Amino acid sequence: MVDSNGKLMWSLPIEIDHTDEIIVGTFGPGQDERLAIVSGWEGFMIVNKEGKIIVRDINGHAQRISSANYCPDKPGFEIATTTYWGNNGIVYLHDCNGREIWHREMLSNGNVIAPLNWDGNGTEIIWMSAHEGGFDGDGRRVLVLPDDGHPEMCTEVINLTGDTRDEIVVWDRHSMYIYTQDGEAADDPRGEYRPFKYPEYNGSNYRGEYSFPNWDD
Repeated sequence: MVDSNGKLMWSLPIEIDHTDEIIVGTFGPGQDERLAIVSGWEGFMIVNKEGKIIVRDINGHAQRISSANYCPDKPGFEIATTTYWGNNGIVYLHDCNGREIWHREMLSNGNVIAPLNWDGNGTEIIWMSAHEGGFDGDGRRVLVLPDDGHPEMCTEVINLTGDTRDEIVVWDRHSMYIYTQDGEAADDPRGEYRPFKYPEYNGSNYRGEYSFPNWDD
């Protein structure tokens, strides 16, 4: 952390590896903004703005991270992480305080654990891959792509068609498939669900992904 003049205020004791992805947000009720970080063999951490490590879990090479309302029955926003090397391909879900809710080993490595606004009802799906599909906050597979010969090398979640919900894109070197919903979003008394998500103009392979609730009248 540096101040507006570039003076170092504090740094984290990350010495044997590097940080891959970071999310800054207010994850739980009554909390200040915090940093949720995955730093390889240094693990998954939640850090306050003074540089104090509140939670640390070294569960393999922590690689990717996302946060959204995956469990609507729990307070705050859940945090998903995945590992690459060592405990390869294991996905973890944590509550807003960093406590593990569940973990499971996937059949494919490189899961993107992207928040997917599929139903437009304020509850996000954890989208993992074209092969694995999407999972809810209880770790149940709730969305799979049709058996239509689609590629499985790469995937992305992005809003393409103009409504507030996301589409799923899957591709390889030879073809690309785009999937969207087969109907309109259900009416909701809260309005139209239009979450605050990471900006598309700042997209990259390594980014902390988030989808924080927002309702438009």
